[in-house]
Amino acid sequence: MLASAPPSWLQALRRKLLLITAWVTLTVLLWPALIGRDILGFRDMLHNYAPMRELFWQGDISLWNDRAFGGSSVLADLVQQPFYLGQLLMRAIHAPAWPGIPIRLWIHELLGMAAIWRLLRRFVPPDAAGIGTVAFGLCGFSLANFSNPQWVCAQMWAPTVLLAADAWAVEGGFARGCLLAVCLPQPLLAGDPLLCGLLGLTSAAWVVNRRTRPLSRIAAEGALIAAAAAVIVSPQLV
Repeated sequence: MLASAPPSWLQALRRKLLLITAWVTLTVLLWPALIGRDILGFRDMLHNYAPMRELFWQGDISLWNDRAFGGSSVLADLVQQPFYLGQLLMRAIHAPAWPGIPIRLWIHELLGMAAIWRLLRRFVPPDAAGIGTVAFGLCGFSLANFSNPQWVCAQMWAPTVLLAADAWAVEGGFARGCLLAVCLPQPLLAGDPLLCGLLGLTSAAWVVNRRTRPLSRIAAEGALIAAAAAVIVSPQLV
């Protein structure tokens, strides 16, 4: 007797099993903080990150931060992420610092692992993509940075930028170009200008290697993408 093939949804679930396992593992690790029972209290969290985010998200903050380095401008401080989309969203909903900080890190990690899984799936089978996802999202560097929220936010944008670059290089199109322009400056706005620069150079080399269109056209479109990204990041640089 021949066995029937499993339904398509079950096959899709099996292909993403390692990704789902990584998501569940991350959720278990952060669960005490996600429900507000515990906090991420290492490094500068208690005297700088947490109180500054509490003030910023509640809409009650001076433009001068007297909690770090003898005082510094909030708008000029990348650590405070004043122009980062995720930071502005938390301000718009007046999120509390706890459990707002771990929830935001959790969401960034989930999306970052989803992005690297999609990126790797463009090159390798599901199992290999799953192993790469676990290694990226649950490595010691990622977990250690839970108390440096700006670096986690920036790090999780890396696979999204590369995925957008690969999609634009291979498939092209206005929408994919716009996606790359929006994604590219986010690591800088999230607090890591060095990562943003490295991703920019890596994306350029990636696109040249993976392009399906003439180099002259890629260069012209790339110039427009770079200009749009510069406009997005300009408030932080001015």
